Amino acid sequence: MRRKPVRMKSTILVLAVCATLVTYAEKLVKNGDTVVFMGDSITRYGGDNPHGYVNLTVAGLAANGIAVTFYDVGVPGEVAAEMRARFTRDVIDRKPAVVTISAGVNDIYFGVAEESKSGKPVSNPSDVIAMIEAAQANGIRPIVMTPTFAEFDTGENSEITKDYAAAVRSYALTKGIPLADTWQAVTDWRDDSTAPYLEYQLKYKLTIDGVHMAPAGNRVMARALLRAMGLDDSEMAKAEAAWNADEHIFGVHPTVKITPAQLATFKQAAANTGMGACLKMAEEMGA
Repeated sequence: MRRKPVRMKSTILVLAVCATLVTYAEKLVKNGDTVVFMGDSITRYGGDNPHGYVNLTVAGLAANGIAVTFYDVGVPGEVAAEMRARFTRDVIDRKPAVVTISAGVNDIYFGVAEESKSGKPVSNPSDVIAMIEAAQANGIRPIVMTPTFAEFDTGENSEITKDYAAAVRSYALTKGIPLADTWQAVTDWRDDSTAPYLEYQLKYKLTIDGVHMAPAGNRVMARALLRAMGLDDSEMAKAEAAWNADEHIFGVHPTVKITPAQLATFKQAAANTGMGACLKMAEEMGA
């Protein structure tokens, strides 16, 4: 039985700032750097899955001549406080140039923003901030990610997730911390008028189970992260081309018949999401 999350105290709900992805002219990740990906199961599977967001990010960098050594230290089920407790061992001791920090989904799921009712430690955006500060104190460039929404993210949960993301985003923008606003990115996907067509008729869902990312969701996350790392439009196009070269990521071809108008809608949706294989598939689908 899922526990009802607890709304975070106003002391950690810093002022909301417009949801804007922060990009940098200078690359935050350079050829030869070591990068650590800190997170929960979304990050763990992002490295275990060949087309997870961790591997897509590394491939996107490589497509632009930036080869990195990377460590995926995502641990399924962890809240931000648990990540903070192992940050020295799993991040600082590895002496990376860059760390990405993805936390918050489990804080909301287990309802531990103010008090623990699940055996988990109390955990909230202050733990994310502590990891950012620990990285900076040790000469590591942090890139912070906002928590993605999930299937249970409705009603009060939706507001708690939004507040958690706003707290992380506000701190990052106020302090000049590189930000990959993955909450905004996946929310934009969910709210886009073409997304329901991709998700429900053609079965290209954002997640596989309401929480963990499907191929489309992994791309959304990787795009946001690469932008935060400083890739420009031309470099993002190279990353997308490298991803599209491995087209079996979209190997399941739905057996549906669509009208010419639906075909046009689908092609536009595929173009908007950079799903090159889908465009090819769309051409093959009869009316």
